[in-house]
Amino acid sequence: MKISTLLFGCLLAGVLWAPARTWTSSDGNKTFEGELQAYDKSTGELTVLVGGRQLVFNQSKLSEDDHAYLSEWKPEADRKAKMASEEKAMSEQVVGSKLTKRVLRRLDGKRFKRVEMDKKPEYYLLYFSASW
Repeated sequence: MKISTLLFGCLLAGVLWAPARTWTSSDGNKTFEGELQAYDKSTGELTVLVGGRQLVFNQSKLSEDDHAYLSEWKPEADRKAKMASEEKAMSEQVVGSKLTKRVLRRLDGKRFKRVEMDKKPEYYLLYFSASW
C-alpha cells in the first residue's frame, strides 16, 4: 500500500511537469512559458501549449532569439534530445532510477495502463502512513 501511494505520487508529479521554454515578445517587455507543439515555416505560424491551452500566433510577435530557435527546431530531433537528457537525469536520481515502465501505471478510464516517464520530475511526493 505504501509503495503504490509513493509511485502514484511520483507518477502524478511526472505527468504534471512539462518541459517549457521561456518565450519573449518582439519588444522584449513580456515573457511566457510554453511548450512548442507545431511550427509552419512557410506561414510563420506556431502553436504553443501554455497552461493546458494551445495558443496559435505568428512568429513576428517573438524576439530574435526565439526566431533563431524556431529556425533550428526539428520536432523529432528535439524530442529525442530531450528524452536522452531526461533518461540520463532520471538514472542519476535515487528515486528516479527506480521508476521504470514496469512500475508506473496511469488510470485510463476504469483501467490502469503502463506508462513510461519521459520527463524528469522536479518534485517527488512522499507519503508515509503508520498504524500503531
